[in-house]
Amino acid sequence: MRRRLQSLGRGYLVILITVIAIALATGLNTTIVLLFTLNLEQLAITNLKALVIALVVAPALSWHLVGLLFKLDKLEKKMNILATFDALTGLYNRRAFFVACDSAHHLARRNHQPYCLLVIDLDYFKNINDQFGHSGGDKLLTEFGLRLAKTFRASDISGRIGGEEFAVLLPNTTLKQAEVFAEKLRIIIAQTKINHLDHRVDFTISIGISAANTNLTQPIEDVLNQADQALYQAKHRGRNRVCIFNALSLHSAH
Repeated sequence: MRRRLQSLGRGYLVILITVIAIALATGLNTTIVLLFTLNLEQLAITNLKALVIALVVAPALSWHLVGLLFKLDKLEKKMNILATFDALTGLYNRRAFFVACDSAHHLARRNHQPYCLLVIDLDYFKNINDQFGHSGGDKLLTEFGLRLAKTFRASDISGRIGGEEFAVLLPNTTLKQAEVFAEKLRIIIAQTKINHLDHRVDFTISIGISAANTNLTQPIEDVLNQADQALYQAKHRGRNRVCIFNALSLHSAH
């Protein structure tokens, strides 16, 4: 209902409220006069007064009230955005990411479709912050978020789950396909050059991959934990690489 009213616009709403106010004022006045006086001459005079008052008061009052309604709606939308998306990267924040992943997990179970999780960490991010300051680190995070969003599909769920840690859920995706996506992103980032205050900032990423088990019985937290373990191996083996979780062993894809 509120969205319908807002679609009319502020001006049309004020006109509508004014018309309703005139109708109510004259209608109420007519009822009172006819019930208590039956004086038609007085009815015309009082209706004219009611009309003038409604025409003066209703537009002025409704203009401010409708304006307040629109401001509240904008504020509500802004708060929803802040509660859902990371301000720097435009990706889901941690809470919203896991909410979306939980829905994707249940959908995968219902449709018997595989999915994979990627956990991504920016290599030596602390060193970049120390060298270029937080403004340099923030710019790097923003640029990475843009490239991450462009690399993956619209159906994929991307989020910033920590300071320099990100995660991506790939619905209906096999482990081999996820490896291809991860390697593509790794290469793109390794070739990315960011300019900050006349300095070139190079950076790389490490990626851990895990696939949900074939019967999709494990909770998504377990899949994420396995991807975390694979990420640890990628960093332990020199960074700038993709590692895949395996129940028996972890192997490097690069």
